[in-house]
Amino acid sequence: MYLTATLPLSEEAAFHEAVGILEREMFILRDRTVRPNIAYAVVGYERKEEDEEVQQLVEEKLDQHPEPGQVIVYCRKVEQVKRLAAVLGCSVYHHTIGD
Repeated sequence: MYLTATLPLSEEAAFHEAVGILEREMFILRDRTVRPNIAYAVVGYERKEEDEEVQQLVEEKLDQHPEPGQVIVYCRKVEQVKRLAAVLGCSVYHHTIGD
């Protein structure tokens, strides 16, 4: 499952290609982003320890929600996304994919 509140329709084809899923194999749901059954939380951390803190939090969440559960990490900057993806050993998606 991929969730986004910011992917414009004009960028959907690039997203499909980036994640390696054909559009015909996808179910796309467009709806409000407010969900009463989803909890959001802000977790404070020391910026210099960001990589370790995020890695620990992701590991905790994956333990709580084992496969096929997934964790999505949102970042403010592309550089941060790339760095954390390398730390976590996961795939990455950002607005310049395909450029």
